[in-house]
Amino acid sequence: MLNSLIARGWVVVLIVTVGFFLTAFTPKTSQAHKHSVRTARKTSHSASHSRKRHSKFSARHHRSNTHPLTEAQKAEIIGKIKSIASAEALPDESSIAAGPIDGVSADDITQAAKEERAEDNIQVSIDDFIKAHNADDPEVARDRQSDFTLFEEANPAISATRSDVMQQIIDWVGTRYHFGGIGRQGIDCSAFTREVFRRSFNVELPRTASEQSSLGEQVKKPNLHFGDLVFFHTTRRAHVTHVGIYVGEGLFANASCSQGVTVCSLESQYWSKRYLFAKRLFTNTATAEREMTEKLRLASATTDITATEAN
Repeated sequence: MLNSLIARGWVVVLIVTVGFFLTAFTPKTSQAHKHSVRTARKTSHSASHSRKRHSKFSARHHRSNTHPLTEAQKAEIIGKIKSIASAEALPDESSIAAGPIDGVSADDITQAAKEERAEDNIQVSIDDFIKAHNADDPEVARDRQSDFTLFEEANPAISATRSDVMQQIIDWVGTRYHFGGIGRQGIDCSAFTREVFRRSFNVELPRTASEQSSLGEQVKKPNLHFGDLVFFHTTRRAHVTHVGIYVGEGLFANASCSQGVTVCSLESQYWSKRYLFAKRLFTNTATAEREMTEKLRLASATTDITATEAN
C-alpha cells in the first residue's frame, strides 16, 4: 500500500515538473518556421582507422556556429518528453546493472541520479535560451531552415544528413535509463550515442563513455557544432562517466540517469559544472563550405594587395 502511494506520488511530481518544462519550452508562434526534412541518407561503409589518434575517425577542427534546432524538431522533442509523464514508473532496481561498468558501479549511478534531480534546473528552456543567444540573427534563421551533411574526412562516403541524425535522436527521446542497457526497454548514455551513430552512419563506436572519449579531435566549447560528442564527470570514481550528442544552441541529447533519453542544457547548474570536453568525429559540410569561401576571399584579398604594392 505504502509503495503504491509512493509510486503514485512520484508520477504526480513528474507530471507537474514536465508540465512546467513544457510551458517554458513551447515554441512561440511568431518564431515558428516551416521546413521540410530531406530524405535521410545512410551508408553501408565501415569507419577507417587513424593510428595517430588511436581512433576510428579522423576529423579536422572546423569553427562553426551552433546550427540551431528547427521549430519542427523542437516540437517533436517536446512531444516525446511529454509522453514520459504518462509512462508507468519502474522500480528503482530496474534502472541499474548488477555489476560495475568501466569503473562505474550501480551505487555511483544512484547517487548521480539523486544529484541530477536536485541540481538540473530544467527551467533553462529551449526557447528562452535561443532568444537570449540568437535574437534576430539572420544567419541563425537561415541555418534553422537548412539541412547539411556530416561526413568522415578520411572516408567521405561515411556520411549522414543532420535531419537523419536528428530523427534518430528524436526516436529515442523518452526511452528509460538503464545502467548497462542497450535497447528500447532501457539504455545508458554511451549505448544511446552508439545507437544513434550506428543507425545514422553505420559505424560502431566503443561501448563506454570513457572509450568514446578517445575518438576524434577535441573541440573547444565555444566552437561546438551539431554531432559533436560532449563528455562529463558525474561520479566520484572514473574521470569520464557520461556522454551526450550536441544538437545546437547549447543543448545536447543524452540518456540522463534521472530522466532517460532527453535534451538538456550545457548551461544548467548540474551539467555546466560537470562538463569536461567535447570531441568531433564528423565534419559539417556547411561549415567546411563557409570556411573554404572565407579562405578563398582572404587569399584573393592578399593577392590584390601584393599586386597593388608591386605596381
